[in-house]
Amino acid sequence: MQKRRIKKAIFIILGFILFTVLCYIFLKWKLPIERTNYKSYEEYLKSGALASIEVPEGATDVRFYHNNVLLGKQSVYSFVISDDEEYNIFMEYLKDEICTEWGGTHPMWSNGWMPYCTYPYTEEEREEMTYLQENFMNMDYKEILSMSRHKYGFAYGYGASVVDYMELEYDLDRFPAYECLNEVMDDSLENYTILQYNPGGSGSSTNGIILNEESRRFVIFCFATIK
Repeated sequence: MQKRRIKKAIFIILGFILFTVLCYIFLKWKLPIERTNYKSYEEYLKSGALASIEVPEGATDVRFYHNNVLLGKQSVYSFVISDDEEYNIFMEYLKDEICTEWGGTHPMWSNGWMPYCTYPYTEEEREEMTYLQENFMNMDYKEILSMSRHKYGFAYGYGASVVDYMELEYDLDRFPAYECLNEVMDDSLENYTILQYNPGGSGSSTNGIILNEESRRFVIFCFATIK
């Protein structure tokens, strides 16, 4: 009797494994789980990928990655803007979208964000932070960026280094250095500046925009999970 129960349990386990494998094969064939070969931003969106910023007309070397995993999505795309005028226009646009009145008055370095508020900023840094919070609405992106490079950055992390968030002790807010980011960039995350970062925390999605200021490559990502 005991042997029969063991055999039955083994058959059930093997059946479940076989069913899982067959489902994976079917989904892989019917709905490609990982994909990078998109012809346009519009095609990328139609596939179900998540996006927050449209690819500018003057962008070059546009790359896409979408992973339609069973319990969520990984959507990442990047592009380069080489032309100075187009780059400045786009950076001003992003600044207006990110450094809003709410975002600017609730910066990541403020006491309203835990666990970041315990960082020991110098008095000079705090004076610069205060000045920026009081005047950012009348400043261009270059001015704001030059004054927001303190630990953890300004509105939604604007101006901070990606490294600041990769080294967080608080796991749920740590920057998601996922392997899929390598599909749309050739360099290290350490070379990137945060323009916008919305950590997942205990929520269901993590998204943001980062920039390599030297190569002018923008990387936009959204990692969502089903809860």
